[in-house]
Amino acid sequence: MSAITESPRTTAPTEDAKTLERLDARLRELRDEIARLSAAREILLSPLAPAGAPELEATSDDAVEEAIVRSSVLAEPTDMARFLQTHLGQQLTAYLAGLRDPKTVGQWVRGKAKPPALTRERLRVAYAAARLLTNVYGDDAARGWFFGANSSLDDRAPASVLRDSGTPDELATIIPLARAFVRGAH
Repeated sequence: MSAITESPRTTAPTEDAKTLERLDARLRELRDEIARLSAAREILLSPLAPAGAPELEATSDDAVEEAIVRSSVLAEPTDMARFLQTHLGQQLTAYLAGLRDPKTVGQWVRGKAKPPALTRERLRVAYAAARLLTNVYGDDAARGWFFGANSSLDDRAPASVLRDSGTPDELATIIPLARAFVRGAH
């Protein structure tokens, strides 16, 4: 009879331990998800991170990517120009925007001028792509990506497609290509 009373006691702690292990694993998953969503929220609420702010952990997480792209829709031209000037340089930013004079980028950054509609869309696309790329690979790799030949663009560089685009539809391929590169598809 003592064996009968001992059997449930030895089984119960084992089941409790397994339940605790499952709960601990789920708790870790939820904490990771909260961290990813918090990072995405920060990107979404702040189109340009303040100086000295820690960079996001390099990731291709869908939530972070979506937040970056969404932030480009909400960003002001001044903020987009400032980010691009800081991370890609004034010359490349001017090239991507289709400008002849790089000083115009500085005027946008200072709020002295506003880009016309199509140029603003070029900035928006360049901003989203640059944020995706710099978040994972850094500034140098992002600059290289813009000038690298891309088979999905008939071996044209994304920078020249941006610069030469005449309609927003022509810009539509750039962000998906940047996402694919971040995810390791290219």
